[in-house]
Amino acid sequence: LTQEKAEKQRTLARDRSAARLALLTSEEVEQQQSIDLEIHAARRAALTPKEVEQQRTLAVDRSMAKRATATPIEAEEQRVLARERSATRRAARVSEEAKQQQTVAYKTTRFQKTVKQKQTVIKRKPNQDAKVDWPKPIDMDCKINCLKNFIQHMSMDSLAESVCGICNVHRYKRDLRHVPLSKIPSIELLKMHPDLHSMIPKIQEINSFN
Repeated sequence: LTQEKAEKQRTLARDRSAARLALLTSEEVEQQQSIDLEIHAARRAALTPKEVEQQRTLAVDRSMAKRATATPIEAEEQRVLARERSATRRAARVSEEAKQQQTVAYKTTRFQKTVKQKQTVIKRKPNQDAKVDWPKPIDMDCKINCLKNFIQHMSMDSLAESVCGICNVHRYKRDLRHVPLSKIPSIELLKMHPDLHSMIPKIQEINSFN
């Protein structure tokens, strides 16, 4: 392609791009600009330093050729477009810097709050520990008495059982009374009251056997 044909193709591409942007909403325009910026940034990142220098040289040559062949009206339009692009880049840069500053301020505020909370907790801990009353050691006499009671109530003599000769129920030996038969004046005293018959297991079988 000659330089004139290449310039015409670039002009047509810009016109098509401007027509597409005119049909988009403000949000879609911002999204498209962000996408274009990312694409250009990716392309620049993929270039070698030598290729970057060549791109700059070509851009300068194109700009000089445009200015040399442009009419005064076209030159003014190019200056207006250049100012608009510069203003757009500056606004995007300012917006990005403002976001970064907000992020830094937010992180700084959170860090300061965290430090203050930790300092407050550290200050409170000694005071809280000072107010705690440590339990006193258990008295040795109390320990000995508890041990004696435990041994007494858990020994074989204390846990031994026997059957009551009157009510035929298992009871602890320590609760039973031993009375010799010679000291019982009448056998009737060994019999239970009839109202208690229903409470004693198998009492009817015993009565029928007797």
